[in-house]
Amino acid sequence: MEALGWKTWLLFFGVKDKSGKVDVNLPNSTKTDGGESVLTNLLNYSFLFAGIVCVIILVIAGIFYITAGGKADQIAQSKRAIIYSLTGLVVIIMASAIVNFVMGAF
Repeated sequence: MEALGWKTWLLFFGVKDKSGKVDVNLPNSTKTDGGESVLTNLLNYSFLFAGIVCVIILVIAGIFYITAGGKADQIAQSKRAIIYSLTGLVVIIMASAIVNFVMGAF
């Protein structure tokens, strides 16, 4: 019982304060009052998805590079895919940093 903490148990059992609200000061990453956090979460999830796609493409291109067997055209195509996926990953990381900086400023 102690591992979850007292705030979790208060929330679980519905303990309310004098006004009738459950207030245990838990962090809320899905608040929708202003809309900023919803937009930030949506953008962060889209950046995460794009990053995962880039990493998958990077792994597949690496496998193609390893299994090219000395064929120049397959090696060149694999190198291009690796360069493009790394470039995309850098762009995604920079875009995420810019969006989080701008959304944090307001």
